[in-house]
Amino acid sequence: MSLSEQSSLVEDLVTEVLATGQPLTGIQKKILERLNESFVTETLPGLQKRHDSDQELLNVHAAGFAHCEVDLETNSQRVSTLSSDQSSAESAPTECLAQEGSLQSSEKLMCEELTVYLKSIQPLSSMMPEQRAPTPAMDDFATQNLEFFKSLSSSCGSLKEQISTVEAEVGAKTAGCAEVGLVFDDKFCLWNTEVENTKSNYLNCRTETGTLYRETYA
Repeated sequence: MSLSEQSSLVEDLVTEVLATGQPLTGIQKKILERLNESFVTETLPGLQKRHDSDQELLNVHAAGFAHCEVDLETNSQRVSTLSSDQSSAESAPTECLAQEGSLQSSEKLMCEELTVYLKSIQPLSSMMPEQRAPTPAMDDFATQNLEFFKSLSSSCGSLKEQISTVEAEVGAKTAGCAEVGLVFDDKFCLWNTEVENTKSNYLNCRTETGTLYRETYA
């Protein structure tokens, strides 16, 4: 006999006793005793078993939701680490480009300096002696020109060497900045992907667990 049927039978007996004003008959007492025995030995254990089963299912669902939260915490820590990595690398491209710009400015100034120097060169005023022979005048002329061109060669050579050095530094810095930019882009993309995956995984976990819960108790 189900619990609802037992309840209905007890209600009927109570209603009848109240209506007649008579005490329970022997048969009614036996019925109540049987109902009480059935309730204690069958109904209550059955209710407890169903309760235990429901509690077990609830524990399973609670564990499912807890698992979602644990995964979220783990993934959030990974996101935090990646965020720190990309944040620390964020300023590197800007700093590198500033250094590259400084080197390019130095290179430009050196080129301008060389141009100004070449434009400022004054040719020798002395003319070659008319007598093209090993004379003191020819010796003086040769010495003066030799010193002039030696100085010109030394000055131009030094400036051009400095410019070449800076040009090489600019090239190396440009390549380095490109690499630094790629490193930052990679770190940023990795962080952004992890953020999206963390949100998606948490949402899917909660949705699947919630759906299972509702299906179980529908």
